[in-house]
Amino acid sequence: MISLLTLLACNPTVRQNTTDTNSETEEITDTETEMLVECPEGLTLSAQTNNGCLTGTELVNSEAFLGIPYAQSPTGERRWQRPQPAGLWPDIFPAEQYMEMCLQPNLEPMGSPFLGSEDCLGLNVFRPKGTQAEAGLPILFYIHGGSYEYGSGEQNEDMTLAENTIVVTHNYRLGNLGFLAHPSLTQEDATLSQTSGTSGNQGIYDTLLALQWTVDNASAFGGDPEQLLIVGESAGGISVCALLASPLAEGLFSAAGIMSAGCLWVNQHLNEDDGFVETAESQGQRFSDTLGCTGDEVELLECMRNADAEVVLSTIPDEMSNFPVIDGLLMEEAPSSAFYFGRFPEVPIFAGVTADEGTLFTHDYGIETREELEQYLETWAQSMNISDTDTLKALYSTEVYSDPQNAFDQFYGDLIFVCPTQFFLDSTSYHTNTHAYYHTHIPSWNDDYPQLNGYGAYHSSELVFLFGSGLEYLTPSERTLSEQIRGTWQNFANGTAEIPGFGEWPVYGANASSLQDGGKWVEWDSTSTQLATGIRQERCDFIRQQWWGQ
Repeated sequence: MISLLTLLACNPTVRQNTTDTNSETEEITDTETEMLVECPEGLTLSAQTNNGCLTGTELVNSEAFLGIPYAQSPTGERRWQRPQPAGLWPDIFPAEQYMEMCLQPNLEPMGSPFLGSEDCLGLNVFRPKGTQAEAGLPILFYIHGGSYEYGSGEQNEDMTLAENTIVVTHNYRLGNLGFLAHPSLTQEDATLSQTSGTSGNQGIYDTLLALQWTVDNASAFGGDPEQLLIVGESAGGISVCALLASPLAEGLFSAAGIMSAGCLWVNQHLNEDDGFVETAESQGQRFSDTLGCTGDEVELLECMRNADAEVVLSTIPDEMSNFPVIDGLLMEEAPSSAFYFGRFPEVPIFAGVTADEGTLFTHDYGIETREELEQYLETWAQSMNISDTDTLKALYSTEVYSDPQNAFDQFYGDLIFVCPTQFFLDSTSYHTNTHAYYHTHIPSWNDDYPQLNGYGAYHSSELVFLFGSGLEYLTPSERTLSEQIRGTWQNFANGTAEIPGFGEWPVYGANASSLQDGGKWVEWDSTSTQLATGIRQERCDFIRQQWWGQ
């Protein structure tokens, strides 16, 4: 049954290295010499990378190189610093098991309250069996979701997505270890980097370094760095928003995909007070105060870095969030502004949502009456500065939806996911070829889990079809849907906007008039694939006018 949560022979070359290496390697001092280990002839299932030779392992449907350290261990003095590239490996590296996931809360009710390790910056490369170096296959670089608090790059052994393409996944730092801003951290970074300084985007810098490593070593695994699609779901999709808008990532990818994510939510500045959102550094100061760390910059950072990692993750002052920040370096402006004005690489883009984005987050509220529904809507309207509550309650009413809870689920999904995605598509379509999808299929496995009753095509349910794991548990039509979605993403990676069994994936909006009709979306269900227009148009027009003033 599908998991609910898825839902030394060598020819050395001398190279000088004066940095510390990842915990998997020996520590090198400035008086020692490190040698690049080259793969000997006849070594099977191996790859020659810039860090040395590594060996992989056979999975059910692919070959894999697992747990490759792409950065030095982000522990000790490197906690909260930008990641540093991994050094050379002293021997052939056995990339045959996943690196531990980045430290995160345990969602299971039993066991330790935390899972993983602070030393976690590894990536995984999956490829078709028998692939040789220089094969020139397209690459799909995937960024996992999990609200920047959970998740990892691990995939099921029977994943079929890598049967025709190179798939790269990775771990990045999470929670307060990956997204903490603080004035002392910013100043330290300024000293180390000789820039204006940054903090708060450690997890995004991890992803950026993993992406750079992938580009630098693509050909060793049979991949073509000129055909590289970055794609992420939920928080991973927001990371794609950040990379798409970042001058530091330009030239590292040829296409981008954003699944169930709202780029509008990246709106917090590092230290520039916009009068609306508390600065990230201000939140960080409240964090250090709560942690009990005081003194000058050196004393304060020493205190923070000596704190137990689990204590760091669990210290969360009120109104504190872990999210990418506009720091003036990684992101010079809000992504939504960059997309609106065309200040991003003009690469092909796709974005989409599921039909029931909200249920995973709000379906357990237990809203049973019309009065309760209207109270929830009024409360949210006040927090979002929506003044026309009469229209809001008419759009999300018990007359429109089957029950009060379902009505609120749809409101939440529209507000957080669907309408921000529509705004993103409207903006980017003026500057580059942009494509949209609307995933409406209700998974067959919902019937096997009572807790998924009423969840519909919930947030993240499309990932099973993308990765093609557990196909034996799917219905025949669902297996066909998975094959179509996998083929579409693989085609997009090699620069072709074509849907297997359907044909050309039309652009979302060819001109202004087409945007007025709501753009063109491909609607995916296991029974059919068809074009649709105006997805949630009336509701999103209302939300945009009320909330964004557009």
